[in-house]
Amino acid sequence: MRPTAIQQPTQSKEEAQAPTPSTPRSTATVIKSTAKPVASPITPMVSTPSAIAGEKRRGIDCSFVALSKKFSGTKPEFLTEAQRVLQHTVLSLLNLNACLRWGEDEQTQYSKLVEKSTELVGSKAQHDCARHLGRMHEVLEQISEAFDDRGSLFRRRKDPIDTYQASSQEIRQLSTVIGGLLPMITKTHGELIALAKEFVELEVTLMGSSLAARYIVEDVWGDAKQGESEYAALWDRSVSLLKTVAQVTRGSLLRHQATDNIQRLIGQIQDGILNMLPAWIEAVTTIRQQPSKTDTDLYRVKTDLGDIIAKVKGN
Repeated sequence: MRPTAIQQPTQSKEEAQAPTPSTPRSTATVIKSTAKPVASPITPMVSTPSAIAGEKRRGIDCSFVALSKKFSGTKPEFLTEAQRVLQHTVLSLLNLNACLRWGEDEQTQYSKLVEKSTELVGSKAQHDCARHLGRMHEVLEQISEAFDDRGSLFRRRKDPIDTYQASSQEIRQLSTVIGGLLPMITKTHGELIALAKEFVELEVTLMGSSLAARYIVEDVWGDAKQGESEYAALWDRSVSLLKTVAQVTRGSLLRHQATDNIQRLIGQIQDGILNMLPAWIEAVTTIRQQPSKTDTDLYRVKTDLGDIIAKVKGN
């Protein structure tokens, strides 16, 4: 048997003439068939910055003119720094803890700079050099006394050249040791000069923070916040920073003096030990090789020795 073919149903004449489904009958049908489902319109969520987040972009506005009128006679660099501090201060974030720690970093930096300055001023190289120069001064003084030591009939009891010869080895050793300390001492001198500049910059920062704190207390908060903990804390910090500024100023005089002392020490080594003393030793050695020593020769080396002693002593 052959399989029976399944015939497709035939369309009537009316059905054949009817429009196909692809042909839209009305506008409503088009929208229904082609438009994608659309959700109900919702207003998008926009992240608005909070009050604190917004204030982070705005500090305390204060003109340079206003600060110069309030703090008349104050150095311009102090006022500029105070204005900078105010511009970076968010008032709503200035709570009690922030007030208590106002300028804390600057005072910590001051402590570190003072510690470094103390180390430089009291360095071992300077201490050793001063000790060796003191011994050199003693030895040279003994030789100088031999030039003035005369016996009866104006005859010297000691030959000053022989006195030098007896101490020549120690003099050379001292010269070598002292000259070897010069690079370290020169480096210390340079570091002290650089440190002085850091203190000047820190003084500006400290003073600016102190003035800014006072401005906030007196002009921004005023009577409205007087009596509150933040008011008292920030005022105390302003006063404390001002005291640190005074100590920086007072200490700068001591540091300047210490720098001058080291510079004088460098001069003692360079001129006295490395320049004048070798020339004197050469002259004495030449006189010693001569068959006879004239008073003129001895007077010349005696005078030069006096200049060396004065230089080594730091005069």
